[in-house]
Amino acid sequence: MLQRPICCAAGGFTVIRNGVDLGMAIPESKATESSSEVRARLGIPITVPLIGFVGRLADQKDPLRWIAVAEQLASTDASSHFVIIGDGDLRPQVEAATAHHGVRVEEIEASTY
Repeated sequence: MLQRPICCAAGGFTVIRNGVDLGMAIPESKATESSSEVRARLGIPITVPLIGFVGRLADQKDPLRWIAVAEQLASTDASSHFVIIGDGDLRPQVEAATAHHGVRVEEIEASTY
């Protein structure tokens, strides 16, 4: 567990609540794969931290900052795994940034239900 912020000064950010009603999310029974099946497919043990970004790969969502934070987390806990689910205009930059920072990020295609 992190004891201190890694990249942000206290009060240096604003929490914006998710605009998606999680009560309307697709129930596990309708999912095509369970979380343990996805982890197995990606070779990620069930016992290690898995941190994800789900969203549009666009400037407003700042996936490049997320990758920079992932790099910092990976330097403190090598067992951490990272996934990105999404697509958008910044996809080429996201792919280049993950390669440049040496952070293993699995890209998972979002499914349409």
